[in-house]
Amino acid sequence: MRLKTLTSTYLKPTWQQIAEITERGMADRLALFAPDTVIDLAHYSLINGHHYVVLKEKASSGDRGFFWSPSVEILGDTAPDSAKRSPPSLASVKSAVVSKLPTFDLKGDFASRVVGYMLSKGYNLDSGVQERNIIYLEGVNLDGKENDDRFNQWNDLSILLSFKNNSPYILFKATATTEPGDYYTFRPMNPGGAFRIAFDQFKAAWRAGYHGRDDQWALVQAGEITGYRDFNKDGSRTGDRTDTGSSFAVNHHGSYTSGTVGRSSAGCLVREHRRDHERFMHFLTDARDGDPRYLRDKGYRWDATIIDGSDFAKSKWGYG
Repeated sequence: MRLKTLTSTYLKPTWQQIAEITERGMADRLALFAPDTVIDLAHYSLINGHHYVVLKEKASSGDRGFFWSPSVEILGDTAPDSAKRSPPSLASVKSAVVSKLPTFDLKGDFASRVVGYMLSKGYNLDSGVQERNIIYLEGVNLDGKENDDRFNQWNDLSILLSFKNNSPYILFKATATTEPGDYYTFRPMNPGGAFRIAFDQFKAAWRAGYHGRDDQWALVQAGEITGYRDFNKDGSRTGDRTDTGSSFAVNHHGSYTSGTVGRSSAGCLVREHRRDHERFMHFLTDARDGDPRYLRDKGYRWDATIIDGSDFAKSKWGYG
């Protein structure tokens, strides 16, 4: 029995599915598999949209865990029965997962909708005291509702989400872009085309640092991410090849233009107004209001989740 990865994806250990992750640096123990990797399995089960697998060869995060189903393909049972391990029963796996699921207090507010959507995708949520979840919703207005997501416009949403007593709340929100503007779309810095980040959750990929010639206090890329190269310069991901790497300089920063995105993004995640970006960084790095993981370790690397606003709107959690 084998599994093939369709995109860059992580093997998430059981505890990594839990939204209450408080230990610093756990993301480094994830096993990342590149697209088109074929993995030999001893066992798999489909549980709540995820493949629970037991690997024949141990990965960096262990010999078992979860793959999100849309990111992989099961190729079939090609291994002899004698080569298989005896897997845990499906009931015991379900029991182990359910017993550790967070008991979040979700209502009908926007924060709860975002949390519900993220949990439905198998994404992680950090719910420790004052921990910040960096989230972008592409093609979504400040009120959480979908827009037409026109090219070169500030029509995406940047939020910081935190928890208090298991209740999620939006600490910060601002208009932003998750896509390159027209300037770098038509004059790409990479011959393969401008970078447009994929819809996914990227683990431990950004740290605090300085961006650009004006040395903005920002989040700078420090880990691997995946996106699309807009070689045909049509301002869309459709049909574009994917590109994965850790040195694209895809940062989180503030704008350089007004009105339209223009030169403000060559693929970075950018807030429309500098004052909003300054608040964004304040809630991550300030000595009093910042994320405690950064305050303990100035080299801390944050995750970020990029959500397709149209998919969010169509889900049971959206306003669509």
